Amino acid sequence: MNTKSNWLWVCLLLSGLSHAQIYHIDGEFDGCEWGKIYPIFGHHLLLECTEYKYFYRNSPEVEAEGRFVIAIGGEAINARIIPGRIINTSTSNPFEGCKKGQQVNFANGLTLVCAEDSTDRAPKQGTQSRLKSRIKSRLLQTTPRSQPIEVRIIMVEGRSPKVFINGRRYSGQLTRTPPQN
Repeated sequence: MNTKSNWLWVCLLLSGLSHAQIYHIDGEFDGCEWGKIYPIFGHHLLLECTEYKYFYRNSPEVEAEGRFVIAIGGEAINARIIPGRIINTSTSNPFEGCKKGQQVNFANGLTLVCAEDSTDRAPKQGTQSRLKSRIKSRLLQTTPRSQPIEVRIIMVEGRSPKVFINGRRYSGQLTRTPPQN
């Protein structure tokens, strides 16, 4: 074999060793907590963190080998790529919490049937937090409660959906809203 063909074989061999896929997180990345999920831009894929590691990047590059993440934004990290998606929508009626069996309709045609009683109020807080809560409640009094509230639904293939309303997780059954006659 001549030198040119040896070089060709080395290049072919080395190109076959790395099968890294490159993705991008859709939006801000503010660190990993075990089980935290981020959407992958342009795919029905999610990144699920499998360790605790904190750093910030905006739409960072994700390098993965198969379903295992090698790095995010150049930082080595333990995470995995999983099939699924995140749906952002809003409530289609006023929302102040769940009562067991209550239906909460969303603007995208999905409905959450609440599994337990829970309000949209924060737990008891310290003095400084109470002051912030009073300011926030005064602001909310000037804002009509009939405005749509942000809803985030995390749907991972093979798992039950996770529903977050106004940043708080609610449990229940997610169904399609029947059409109105």
